[in-house]
Amino acid sequence: MSKLQKEENSHQEMDNTQLVSKYLKIVGSIDQGILAAQASKDTISDALAAVANLFNANIASLELIDIESGETISMCKVVEEKAQTIDEKAEIYTLDNPDQMLNLNRGKAYVIQDIQELNQLSTYEKIMSRTRIRSYINFPIKVRKKLIGFVYIGFNEANSINDIYVELLKDTANRFAVVLNHAHLLHKIKGLQDSLEKGIQDRTEELENRANQFGLLNEMGELLHSCVNLGEAYLVIQERIPQIFPDLSGGLGILEQDAKDLVFKVTWRDYSIPNENYFSSDDCWSLRRGRPHFIKDFRPGNICKHIAVVEGHQPEETLCLPLLTQSKNIGVLYLQKTAGNEAEIYTGIELGVEDIGLSEARQRFAQTVAEQIGLAISNLQLQDTLRGQAIRDPLTNLFNRRYMQAELSRKLASVARSGGELGVIMIDLDHFKDFNDLHGHASGDLVLMKLGEFLLSQVRRGDIACRYGGEEFVLILPDATLDVVVDRTERIRQEFKAINFEVSTNKFYSVTLSAGIALFPMHGANEEEILKAADDALYLAKSKGRDRIEITTTSE
Repeated sequence: MSKLQKEENSHQEMDNTQLVSKYLKIVGSIDQGILAAQASKDTISDALAAVANLFNANIASLELIDIESGETISMCKVVEEKAQTIDEKAEIYTLDNPDQMLNLNRGKAYVIQDIQELNQLSTYEKIMSRTRIRSYINFPIKVRKKLIGFVYIGFNEANSINDIYVELLKDTANRFAVVLNHAHLLHKIKGLQDSLEKGIQDRTEELENRANQFGLLNEMGELLHSCVNLGEAYLVIQERIPQIFPDLSGGLGILEQDAKDLVFKVTWRDYSIPNENYFSSDDCWSLRRGRPHFIKDFRPGNICKHIAVVEGHQPEETLCLPLLTQSKNIGVLYLQKTAGNEAEIYTGIELGVEDIGLSEARQRFAQTVAEQIGLAISNLQLQDTLRGQAIRDPLTNLFNRRYMQAELSRKLASVARSGGELGVIMIDLDHFKDFNDLHGHASGDLVLMKLGEFLLSQVRRGDIACRYGGEEFVLILPDATLDVVVDRTERIRQEFKAINFEVSTNKFYSVTLSAGIALFPMHGANEEEILKAADDALYLAKSKGRDRIEITTTSE
C-alpha cells in the first residue's frame, strides 16, 4: 500500500471516530426529552437540527404516517440548520413508492444516492427535487412493531451517504420512537390524573403511588443514561428494579452470539436460574413470539426453560418481556410473583383497585420499564460496536494503526516506570503484490484475514496485534525479553509458512513472511524510535532474501 493510501485510510478512520464522538454527545438532547417526559416539536426540532448539522445535511425532518389513509405529513423540519414548525397548511402527500414502503415496513433504511439517476420520481421525490435535494436517506420509526413515520435526511450533493450515517440515523430513529411512545403513555396518565382530580378524592393515594413508580423509572433512566459500559448498566438495573417492583423477583437476559444464546446478566430477590445461566433464544416464549408472555396457569408446554418450576415451589405468576429496538430482540426482562413475597402494595390505577403481582395494569407498566431498559442497553451496545469499528481493521479484525500508536505510547510509559522491556515486531508478507496479481484480490484478502486470525491466536493477554497498513503488521509485546521476542517471532514465521491457502479448486499455496525486531529501551527511547528500529530490521530481512527475521542494529 502506498504512503498516500495509508494516509487516506488514517484520515477516514479519524473522520469516523470524530463523527461517532460528536454523535454520542448530541444524542443526550433526545434522551433528556424522554427523561423530562416531553416530546414537543421544539425538542424534536432541536434534536433534528443537531443531527443534520452533524451530517452536514441540507434538510432533515420527522415525517408521520396516517396508517388508515396512507397520508404523510412533516411533524417538524430543519432546513439549512433552521428549525421550522409545521402548521396546518403543511403539504400532505402519499408515499407511492412500493420499494420505499417495503423497506420502511421491514424496519430497514431506504437510501437514494442520486435522485437525478432515477427513471421515474415518486410524489415524495418530486417534492424533494423542488428543494434541490440530490441524495437522501429514510429510516423508519416503529412503536411496538407499528410503522408511525420516518426520519428523513437530505443532501444537495449526490452520493453523500455512507454506512456510518445509516447506523447513526438508525439509532436516532430508535430514540424518536421511544420519545413519541413515552409521551403518548404519559399523556394518557395525565388525562387520567385530570379526571380523578375532578371528583374522585379517594384515588389521590393511588395517583401518588403511580407517580412514585414513574419517578423511580425516571431515576433509573437517568442513571442508565450516565453509564459508560454495559457492566455499569447491569448493576443499575439489578439495584433499581427491586425498588420499582418490590414484591417481584426476576432477572435480565441478553442475547449473544448473533442472537442465538440467552445469557442472564443479573438477577434479583429470590429468582433462581435453573442449572446454568445460558439458554437458547428459543427457550423463552417471548423471544420466539416477539411479544410479552404471561403465565398464571402453569401447564406443560407454555413454560420457558429459564423458569424454575419445582413442585410446591413454583412461582404464582410470571411475565417475560422482550427488549425490542427497531423490531429486533436484544434480550428479555423476566418478572415473577412468588407466594409470600408481597413486600409492598402496588396500586393499579387503570383497574381502579389496589393490586399487587402482575395485574394487567402492572404488565403495561412493566412493558414501559422494558422499553426504557432496551433503549439503554441498545445504546451501549451501539457505542461498543462503533468504538470497535473506530479502532479495528474491518478485514482482519486486528487493531488499526491509530489505536496501536496510542496504546504503544501508554505501554512504553508503563514499562519505563516499572523498569521493564517491551518488544516490537514488524511483519510484512513476502511478494504479496505478486500473489495478488497472480491469484486475485479475493485470495489476497483471504491471506490477510487468515494472518489476522493467526496473529490473534499467538498473542498473550496484554499484547497488541495491529494491521499497520497494506500487508504490514505490528505486534507489541510488553514485559518480554529479547530472547522471548525472537523465539515468538521465529515460531510465528515457521507456523504461518506451514499454512496452505486454497487459491482455487485443489490448488494450494503457502505464503512466507519477514519480520524485524526491536526492543525498548535497548533500540529506542520512544514510540517513533522503536517503530523505526523495527522497520529498519524488517528492511534488512527483506534485503537478505525474505522469509527470515532480523534484529535491528540500531541502539539507543
